[in-house]
Amino acid sequence: MNDMQKYDKEIADLKVAIDTDPENARAYHSLGVVYAKQGKLDLAVASYQAAININPDHTQTYYNLGNAYGRQAKLDLAIKSFKQAISIKPDNAKAYRNLGVTYAKQGKSDLAVASFKKAISIKPELDNPSLRRRINPQL
Repeated sequence: MNDMQKYDKEIADLKVAIDTDPENARAYHSLGVVYAKQGKLDLAVASYQAAININPDHTQTYYNLGNAYGRQAKLDLAIKSFKQAISIKPDNAKAYRNLGVTYAKQGKSDLAVASFKKAISIKPELDNPSLRRRINPQL
């Protein structure tokens, strides 16, 4: 079974789970993950939003929603999603890192640097040469 067939089966299974229990936030979240892997970002966003409507306190869903928006170049929405993930889980280092990446894409270097530094302070193993270059391009 190739990846596309695998994804199609996962999607079919998740849709059955949602049909069985329309309040299954985990199924909507997982459906978003599969759609994102396929590059079907509009469907991924819709699935993440459905999951959030059911369970508005799931930090990973906001994080994944931010990533999907980032891939769509909807940077303000990505920032909003990463900030929501952080508000739910203030030690979410990856959300801080991706918030910094998004700020950097917008040319907001001060905010990017602050977000990267916060990510590293929470999870030092995120510190790497690529992230360092984003913090200080002269490195």
